[in-house]
Amino acid sequence: MKAWRFWSLVTLILLPWVVLAAIGGWMLWQSGWLFWTWWVLPVCWGLAFLLTRRWERSTNRPLLDIKRPLHWSPRDEEASHLVEAHHRQMTDLNAEQLTDPRYYLDSAMQLSIKIAQHYEPRAADPIAALTLPEVLAAAHLAIEDLEDWVRDTVPASHLLTIRQWKQLAKAPGWIKTAQNVIWAVSTVFNPLNAVRYLTSKFTVDPLTRHIQSNLLAAFYTAFVRQVGYYLIEMNSGRLRGGSERYRALMAELQRDGIASGSQTVASDISEVTIAITGQVKAGKSSVINALLKDRQARTDVLPETRGVTRYRWQLPDGSTVVGLLDTPGYADTDLTAQQLEELFQAFQQADVVLLIMSATSPSRDPDLKLLDSMAARFAKEPRLRPPPIVGALTHIDGLSPLMEWSPPYDWQHPTRPKEHSIHDAVAYNFEILKQRLAAIVPVCSDRERVQAYGIEEWLIPALCGVLDEGRARALVRGLHSEADRERLRELLSQFRNVGRTLLKTFIESQCAK
Repeated sequence: MKAWRFWSLVTLILLPWVVLAAIGGWMLWQSGWLFWTWWVLPVCWGLAFLLTRRWERSTNRPLLDIKRPLHWSPRDEEASHLVEAHHRQMTDLNAEQLTDPRYYLDSAMQLSIKIAQHYEPRAADPIAALTLPEVLAAAHLAIEDLEDWVRDTVPASHLLTIRQWKQLAKAPGWIKTAQNVIWAVSTVFNPLNAVRYLTSKFTVDPLTRHIQSNLLAAFYTAFVRQVGYYLIEMNSGRLRGGSERYRALMAELQRDGIASGSQTVASDISEVTIAITGQVKAGKSSVINALLKDRQARTDVLPETRGVTRYRWQLPDGSTVVGLLDTPGYADTDLTAQQLEELFQAFQQADVVLLIMSATSPSRDPDLKLLDSMAARFAKEPRLRPPPIVGALTHIDGLSPLMEWSPPYDWQHPTRPKEHSIHDAVAYNFEILKQRLAAIVPVCSDRERVQAYGIEEWLIPALCGVLDEGRARALVRGLHSEADRERLRELLSQFRNVGRTLLKTFIESQCAK
């Protein structure tokens, strides 16, 4: 839109207010109330000035509300602190910088280097490892989100040109000049307006500059937030499938019911997998049977599971199907290197881990070794967020009083002896394992003797409590796997397209002869 058209629209919008203000001022002057009502302006300006000074002390800049989604790994969350630190540098910025488009490009480049160095600290040129489609996807997603933000929050943004945006830096000067002219004319008719002019000079001028800086800072904050977020997604490898595929999977993650174009996201990517592990005879198979409500996992006096067995389990509400991985049990003395490797492979395939522990066996050293070893292994491969771990304390029917079994038990608010025993067992194990587990719940999974209790009451709700986090991990894990599979397929497709183009060009050149 041309400048004269833009200002014509602005004039038509403001003209009614100017006419009404003139008519109102004339009527107030005729009635003799103008002298008293005119003091409303400096009083309001003074209050606004005082509030501005007070609020400036409490917050010096717009908050950088960067979202930290469930699928982010600890390394991603550390990268978000770099984005926040980059944003804090804006305290020294002025209006000229914040209205210069080139400054935004330079700021984005500086931030991209900082984040790339965070993910590739040993690389001489960390950006060189990124693929061109990843960079274009990050730029596309950030610009698209910023465009939506501007359209939703900035009035008349669809009419604003770059020239007009740059002129925002001069807006306080224009306002000050117009005010000086108005006050000079009004002082001729009423010398008392000189007092009001001084009040305006010390209140409205700083207030105008404050509003201007906050408006520009809000835009810069939104810019840093969106650019920083997608730089993290890009360096984490989640944009290798392109912006469209990424949008589709994020929509699936938010349970919006997704389809990308005409291609619906495959259900096998978003299915959550729960790995069930624990010491030998801790009750893994019995817990699986209780969950499946069928004798599918074999139970016997001797340990039966020698490899990883997969089951499919539908939640009681019927809305979700998850995979169950029955992993080999480990001894109550020590874990071998081979067992740790096998369990780590299962943990990599899992989105949630269910650790089975016997309430009647106080030995937790193997469980501690397993959890600490898995945490150390995931720290070396920080591409994915470690799966949340839920602990299930089995064999609670064997706690004292041994011969008593009359559920339900309110172990969280114990009054009966059995409830105190269950409560103390949970507290003891939670203290030993500390922050390694998301939750510990007591269960009795002996369905054969009709003593199953705690599965539906506590275990399933605890698993559902971490299901969203697991679902986020499942989608991102599937995104990485899909991107790895598609690399060769896309490369072959590109070579095929280039071959067709060259062949077509050759045939056309021969025909032209």
